[in-house]
Amino acid sequence: MSAWATGLPENARRTSVRLRLNGTDLPANWLSPPNGEEPRQINAALPSGLATGPASVTLVFNGQESAPLALELIGSR
Repeated sequence: MSAWATGLPENARRTSVRLRLNGTDLPANWLSPPNGEEPRQINAALPSGLATGPASVTLVFNGQESAPLALELIGSR
């Protein structure tokens, strides 16, 4: 899964950021370096066996969680 976020401090590291999908924490396996005010890309591996359908994702950093973003999980084709 890839997400883009603004507002992360320059000292944010991959190990301190995670995506939370339907309540399950997905540790970041890549975080783009800071580039001024540009959004930073966060990549995290999805667990196997995810059901398709409505989902919610948030960004968690230093104990703070973003507002949820609704999305739709679809199967591979």
